Amino acid sequence: YSSALEKTNQLLSQHKKENLSNEKNQDYFISIVEGKDTILNRNRAAHANALVSVDVCTSFQRLIQIDRGTNETVQNALERGVFYRVVIEKPEGELCLPEDIKKLVTKKNFQLKITNDKLKVNAAIFDEKMCSFSFYPSKDVVKSPMIWTNHPSIVTCFQEYFKEILRNTKKYASNKNS
Repeated sequence: YSSALEKTNQLLSQHKKENLSNEKNQDYFISIVEGKDTILNRNRAAHANALVSVDVCTSFQRLIQIDRGTNETVQNALERGVFYRVVIEKPEGELCLPEDIKKLVTKKNFQLKITNDKLKVNAAIFDEKMCSFSFYPSKDVVKSPMIWTNHPSIVTCFQEYFKEILRNTKKYASNKNS
């Protein structure tokens, strides 16, 4: 027992040292991406590289703009088992989703929720390790650069914001007649 305990403590100590070393060697970045094509390409790459989850909070207008360039990539990610949670701000008037987005909503690993609150951020969080957000949330993709980062402090802030927004949402209920 004493020998096993000693070896276990040595392994734990070594593991802690390796984790600290890995954290120190982690390269964090913050970058600003401008231009519609560049933004869409970066979004496609992030969705293509997602392994577990993607959380998004955005305006209805921005959802449609980004979806036009990323829908196929998102569909592929869903087929790989990536779980999506998307929260959109309720638009003025009727919520009329394009057919491409309606197809996404039918997938068991895609949740679309609606909030009546005004969103302060257009953001996406990929695998809880990287996030993107709009520099000017109320402007369309062409006029608003996006900031991308993998810095854990910033990602955690957006994750907490997303969880708070998620609490005050209603699940999207499709109209069967549409």
